[in-house]
Amino acid sequence: MASKIQSHNFYVAITPYKVEDSSGEEFNELSVRAAYDDRRKYFYVSLHAGWKSSYGGHGCILMGADDPLTGPKYVKVKDAPKNSQKTINEIGANLEQAKDAIVWLFDHREWTKLYLAVGNIARNGYPEEYRKQMEDLINNNSNQNKEDENMRLNINNQNETKNVQTAQVNNTVEDVNVGEVTVDSIMPVMQPVEGSEYTVESDGKTATFESVAPNIGSEEKPAVTVPLGDHGTLVVGGVPKRDKVTLKRKTAQPKADVLPAVRLVTYKTKKGADAPMIVGFGGDDDPRWKNLFDAKPKWVSAGYRRDTDGNQVHHLMFGTKYMAVAKALCDAYNTDDRKAWEAAEKACADNYSGIVAGYQAEKAARKAEKAAKKPSAKAEKPAAPAASPAMSADDAAMFELFKKFMAGDKEAMAKVGAVLNKAA
Repeated sequence: MASKIQSHNFYVAITPYKVEDSSGEEFNELSVRAAYDDRRKYFYVSLHAGWKSSYGGHGCILMGADDPLTGPKYVKVKDAPKNSQKTINEIGANLEQAKDAIVWLFDHREWTKLYLAVGNIARNGYPEEYRKQMEDLINNNSNQNKEDENMRLNINNQNETKNVQTAQVNNTVEDVNVGEVTVDSIMPVMQPVEGSEYTVESDGKTATFESVAPNIGSEEKPAVTVPLGDHGTLVVGGVPKRDKVTLKRKTAQPKADVLPAVRLVTYKTKKGADAPMIVGFGGDDDPRWKNLFDAKPKWVSAGYRRDTDGNQVHHLMFGTKYMAVAKALCDAYNTDDRKAWEAAEKACADNYSGIVAGYQAEKAARKAEKAAKKPSAKAEKPAAPAASPAMSADDAAMFELFKKFMAGDKEAMAKVGAVLNKAA
């Protein structure tokens, strides 16, 4: 019988970021999970970065390699001979007290300190002394960042006041003098673009930004030519005349026959277990989704739901025992090889058949075990009395005489009487 002990899982919001080759997802939360490894016999904590989807689910990359920005990391807490719901709850409660510390260490990529902190807090809780140490670490780091920023600003201000005097040619010995040319003399003056303002709000503070463009006016500025002696001439192009500056956001247009990339995420079942789900389909006409939606095989649920903006989000949902085959199917769907699609779908169907066969075999085994424990009908029926041994001739004669005597036979009564008188 499967254990009823559940892991302790919670999510914390982290500073959003993107990682190359991660399907363009923006990672914005960290899953913290306390659990027990039944094979290795110890309690552990897993840290897995992922994202909270628009429809309230949680997504992550199942095969995130060894990168803590994409894949799961495991921190051993302590050895134990058996699982315990009480211990898992205590570990989870300890870690929930230190959410801010966990987030800060993750956001600052302090991996070694993060794993040490998670292990210590999981084992010993988050006492005031340790909380104070974390606050000092965060405050000292913040002060150091301010000092570094001030230093960078001072250096930049000093550099910006200097004229560009010389250019060094790295692969020759000779220096090339370009004369008294300043940055301001070759760069146009920039001015804000009317109507381009936008506001960003963070932590209760508001900042306003705007786009800028060259202040060209009605005249076209000529190119600036700087002689470089024997090395040729450096030409900094002039800025063309403009009447109006229009800012447009260019959006990439997908090719007509190219299907969008799909990705594998996880969702929580009603029992709290992780199960795979493929999302990112192009809509009702996406053949990868439509074929399964129409066929309705028993190994997958093809459907869709509405996100917060009212858009349809098409998905394929699997059971908990389909992690490997679902990933293979997702990989196949990200190619244009239809035979690879069919092979991956068949693997899912075979996986379903194997699960059903295993269930039927387990059911038959339970039935046989139950039958073996139930007493048989023969065992419940009382045993027949043992047969009487055969009577001797004398006993048989005496038995016949006795029957006649009891029946009132005169001859028998006389014989019995004679025997009794003789015995007296």
